[in-house]
Amino acid sequence: MPRPRKWLAILNMVFAIGCRHCPLMENIHSMSEEDLVFLSRARLLGFHFSVLFEHSDFQQTQLECLMAIYLLCVGQINRASKFSSMALRSALSLGINLRLTDPQTAEAAKEARGRLWWPIYSLEHLITSVTGRASSVSENICSGSVPFPCEEETFEHPETKRLLQDPTLRDTHLRPSLFVHHLVDLNLVTQALMNKVDSIEGLRQGASRTEYHVQKLGLKMDCWLTKLPPAYRFTLPDAGPWHLKHPQLDDLAAPFVRERVCLAMNYYSARIILCRPCLTYNHTNTQIQASRPQSSSSNPDLSSRSNLRSEMATHCLQAACAFISILPESPDLS
Repeated sequence: MPRPRKWLAILNMVFAIGCRHCPLMENIHSMSEEDLVFLSRARLLGFHFSVLFEHSDFQQTQLECLMAIYLLCVGQINRASKFSSMALRSALSLGINLRLTDPQTAEAAKEARGRLWWPIYSLEHLITSVTGRASSVSENICSGSVPFPCEEETFEHPETKRLLQDPTLRDTHLRPSLFVHHLVDLNLVTQALMNKVDSIEGLRQGASRTEYHVQKLGLKMDCWLTKLPPAYRFTLPDAGPWHLKHPQLDDLAAPFVRERVCLAMNYYSARIILCRPCLTYNHTNTQIQASRPQSSSSNPDLSSRSNLRSEMATHCLQAACAFISILPESPDLS
């Protein structure tokens, strides 16, 4: 029985992404062009002309997401943004961003819907973070839960079924998919601050409202950091506010070091985005306040606001220094 065209297209896209990933994991110095062969096959199988006029389906949405990931891997950011938006619109039309409460649907099928939605969400968030363009997603666009910490091949195991039915047990299992759970959780907070603070909406709301969102989302990031399992923690308990030493990230042979590095870089990047408006405000308003030296003392609210912005500007600098401290002293440029 011949395989469906879209299934074969998905398989070829997985192979194409794998070809780009292999040189990063193995000592391969010559870049092979095998990924272009798989890419061409996927284009012929899954992106023919009639697809543009067909209704969205689950496999086509998967294919669009994989194409966006591949284009992002090869540095084609504009094309990746295009396919990411296509995958997002397809996902919204299928409603996989919504929680499915049908009791007749298996828990594994519900989880599969969420596992397609959250990569699309995270990919769109990553691309908009890199490009600085307006985002198509918001913090209220989805009602589904974050991915469960279990591998797909174990969906039929009794322990996994119990885990799918009881979300409170997910943090007790340290598995690779638990890393995705925490990464998605951080992406939700970061996307909220990009929509509320680092956006046109943030400029229109005024300074007081922006400061409120900065403080609120800053507390959410602190809460996220405290909830990390010990194996994924990248900060020391008594390291102070600067976090310039990361012994948990120095031993590259240690378990889960790759996950810790990824979480650390995403966390400090989010901190920089969160506090950057206060840093910019302090810089542009120093001369104005200097010309009116008595204004702060005569207005307690203005003084309090100035202190808050100075504090957040310091946090921005601390996050930037912490991010730089993660980078290796001698990078491998081979």
